[in-house]
Amino acid sequence: MQRIELRDDQNKRYAVTISAFLVLIAFAVAGFYHFRGYVPARIPPYDLFILALSSFRLIRLFTYDQIMRVVRDIFIDKKEVVGEDGQVILIRTKPLHGFKRSISDLLGCPWCMGIWVSYFTVLLYFAFPPIRYFALVLALAGLGSGLQIFMNMIGARTEWYKHKSD
Repeated sequence: MQRIELRDDQNKRYAVTISAFLVLIAFAVAGFYHFRGYVPARIPPYDLFILALSSFRLIRLFTYDQIMRVVRDIFIDKKEVVGEDGQVILIRTKPLHGFKRSISDLLGCPWCMGIWVSYFTVLLYFAFPPIRYFALVLALAGLGSGLQIFMNMIGARTEWYKHKSD
């Protein structure tokens, strides 16, 4: 069977995004050398744990959480349609191409957001020590989110077994 796809011109934009990311890393390294005389190469286990959990929480916040839909909505196309019953329905669609599509793809992909969020989390954590308090708050929220996901998984599995045995 032949697979048919729309022509996708996004590869150029993705290359620009990757290039921008690499340039940001170069600026961060240069900035650390210039202002501190070194680049943090070793991360103590406590800091790594805090960074991992705070990154996890920020990724979920931007990718999934309802409160950040206002940010995601900036980069999607919206159309209001009036249903037969007079109710207004908002249809959200991903743009087909352009900068909005690239950012929409980024915000919709937890793996992609993970790279960017981790970069900024590490940069801010080491460049601005007062950020560490905020990172700790995010880490605790991330731990809570992880526990909630785990408990939901246990509950769903329990329900599945319950219905399977009926």
